Amino acid sequence: MFNFFKKKNNTPKLPYTTEVHCHVLPGIDDGSPDVEHSLALIHQMKEWGLERIIATPHVTEASFENTPQTIGSAYSRLCQETNWDELGIKLCYSAEYRMDDNFLGILQREEIIPMPGNHILIENSFLQPFWNIKSLVFDLQIKGLSPILAHPEKSERGSRMADFQTDGRLSGKRFAQ
Repeated sequence: MFNFFKKKNNTPKLPYTTEVHCHVLPGIDDGSPDVEHSLALIHQMKEWGLERIIATPHVTEASFENTPQTIGSAYSRLCQETNWDELGIKLCYSAEYRMDDNFLGILQREEIIPMPGNHILIENSFLQPFWNIKSLVFDLQIKGLSPILAHPEKSERGSRMADFQTDGRLSGKRFAQ
């Protein structure tokens, strides 16, 4: 009937069930160093109520020049180590693309790994001047991509991001619904 001695699960739950920005693929950026850490992170995310994770490793010039091959290989290594149906969480991958010359080359070669719905996670560096974001967003949309800006605080002109967020050009709201 009642079990007063049963341990309560006090793990806080997140207000969303899909994570679109995390570094859980093993050994390819500054996130998880290996499969064991990746699995521990994923189990914790499951405890928080997540049902779907979109792994987004960094793709940046000179530090994390990941490719569809390196990202796919890390994803495959991780997928081999657990029964995802049993775990009850879906994992897929995309990338977090730094707006730099490397990104422009990836875009030109059509090597973008989009999220479901053709969303793409882009970021600016703390160190570089902010790119011509309006032109870049326009170019991405022409290619059928829907950009989501990671870390808008990285721009000295971060307040200008409000223009994009209010008209939906850089909003992830549609993705999460």
